[in-house]
Amino acid sequence: MRRISVVLLAVAAIACFATMANAGEGKAETSVHGTIFGNWAMDLTDGANNANAFDLGRAYFTVKSKLSENTSGKVTFDFTPDDDRYDVLVKHAYIDWKPTCLAKDFLKIRFGLQSTMYFSMMNGLWGHRYVAKTVSDANGFLTSADMGVTMFFALGQEWKFGYAGLAILNGAGFKDVGEANKQKDINLFAKITPLQDNPQFKGTTFGGQFYKGTQNEEMGIIIVGTDTTLHEACDWKREIVSFGGLLAFDDKIDVGGEYNALTLGDGPGADALKSTAMSFFGTLYLSGLIQSAQALHTLNVFASYGMYDPNTDFDDDGDKTILVGLECAPKKGIKTSFTYSTKSYDDDDENNVDAFVFNTMVSF
Repeated sequence: MRRISVVLLAVAAIACFATMANAGEGKAETSVHGTIFGNWAMDLTDGANNANAFDLGRAYFTVKSKLSENTSGKVTFDFTPDDDRYDVLVKHAYIDWKPTCLAKDFLKIRFGLQSTMYFSMMNGLWGHRYVAKTVSDANGFLTSADMGVTMFFALGQEWKFGYAGLAILNGAGFKDVGEANKQKDINLFAKITPLQDNPQFKGTTFGGQFYKGTQNEEMGIIIVGTDTTLHEACDWKREIVSFGGLLAFDDKIDVGGEYNALTLGDGPGADALKSTAMSFFGTLYLSGLIQSAQALHTLNVFASYGMYDPNTDFDDDGDKTILVGLECAPKKGIKTSFTYSTKSYDDDDENNVDAFVFNTMVSF
């Protein structure tokens, strides 16, 4: 019976791909996009003597193509600073397919190098990625993109209330794409927009993830007592539980936050390392609060407070970051902001790190 089921599934898959191929005949609709992050930063830390520099923080070049009604593709090149040069990396390279013969209206399958969905959601809710990463992203809890296959399931008609999904990933990330072990990582996630029918709270969003896999690192031979097991790659545990969200009110104010718990295996016979990262953030839109002052309609004030604890079993090893900024968004695709940030450490022997930054983002 199992063999018959497998054969029927294979036949159905072949029929679906044949339908997709036929639907793809004709000229593809292709668009090209770019995004540039630039800044000027002054180090206000004691002893830095106001050292300052201009910097191209990041640049993205993206090509999107609609191959058919139900098939599309995306490739993104990431120009990222690395010491004294810029490396060009492939950040995304994937195909999306909505299987018309199976579940077009509520299922989408993505294959290739793609975003990890929870991190992508939280960067969108934070809304100021060109200024700073989210606290979990900044502290390396999980790669922002990885190679694998993902199934998205619609919540509501035409994906009205968001989606849930299951991803099977290598776990290596997009900067070090080589798969170092035979294990695969599993990522369950969801993004929910429950108040779509309420105009004042339409942007309110909640989401979370459960990520379970292994650390994807070359380890060599690990010897513990009489155990001489060859570890060609690290097969130690990596598990992440995350949840976050945003309460958006009437284009006037956004208030959000997230919590992440990371567990990493630390070798045979060793206790697992547990880390946490959490943040609170918000944006106040002056256009929604001061109707009469036209000059203020492009301005908003934003702030974030992040806390990171690299080892919950030890005291005084964490840090806290406060960021406040004034942003001007004169038109879609252009943002500038002035921000002040301070990073303090639980260890009293560590000095605060303070900075004043002028940030820009241009998308085209």
